[in-house]
Amino acid sequence: MLSLTWAAKLRTGPCPHHRFQYPDRHSVVAIEHDLDLIAEADWIIDLGPEGGDAGGQLVAASTPEDVVRARTHTGQALGPVLARGN
Repeated sequence: MLSLTWAAKLRTGPCPHHRFQYPDRHSVVAIEHDLDLIAEADWIIDLGPEGGDAGGQLVAASTPEDVVRARTHTGQALGPVLARGN
């Protein structure tokens, strides 16, 4: 899991496109529920539609903006976070 403390350390400066900056183009995989951190991702793999036995299915795999447009549970919660960042 990538904490917000680590997220802050990974930033290389102001990001005009609301994304992490990785100069060497490395990948970070994080299982995360913090919407501010999710909003910074280049790509989201959203599993659901619910938790537990009712989850585990791929419901979206795309940019944060596309997850919002897909109206998944994550997308519905993420929409206001992305809106306040613009």
